[in-house]
Amino acid sequence: MADVFDEVDEELRRANALKLWKKYSPFIIGGAVAIVVATAGWVMWQDHQRKRLETEALQFMTASDLATTDVERALVELRAVARDASPGYSALARLKEAALTLDRDRAKGLELYRQIAADTKVDAGLRDAAATVAALLSVDSAPADDVSKSIASLGGPSGPWRHVAREAEALARLRAGDRTEALKIYRSIADDLGAPAALRQRAAEVADALGS
Repeated sequence: MADVFDEVDEELRRANALKLWKKYSPFIIGGAVAIVVATAGWVMWQDHQRKRLETEALQFMTASDLATTDVERALVELRAVARDASPGYSALARLKEAALTLDRDRAKGLELYRQIAADTKVDAGLRDAAATVAALLSVDSAPADDVSKSIASLGGPSGPWRHVAREAEALARLRAGDRTEALKIYRSIADDLGAPAALRQRAAEVADALGS
């Protein structure tokens, strides 16, 4: 009988932790996409300063601005930039297309991020950014091992995406029923002074829900 109560108690803790994920997931994914945009902006600025590609810069900015009034036209223009522009602006256009598509079709947006992450012609930093967003979008559906493999290269000690990658893996483990491993990862994030404060707070809350 005690085993039955233990199983029920464990399921309740897991359910509480998943409720916290549902509460925070829009902010986490939205934040990751925003970071991708910021990273893309930095690469764009570097590319512009180095090559002075005023025409491509203008095309990209015009296509991006269109998204506020006409998403369909913006997507058409972004695809044109992705097809015809230099590698830097091509990657930026693809990332912007993925972000816009995500708002309308989650599955298609995820596939676009995965394609960018797998494209060795894209800047490594942008590939990692796309892989991180793809991992966060996949945790609700993909097997935990697949999520872990997709972000394995992002979790190094100095990788800029390591903290978000660990959070994605922890959630994947939790959804797979591996509460012990999920709790271990969440606690390591909560105790990591190098992790962003908001992420540490989220990790601590989920760890408390799992460990209580």
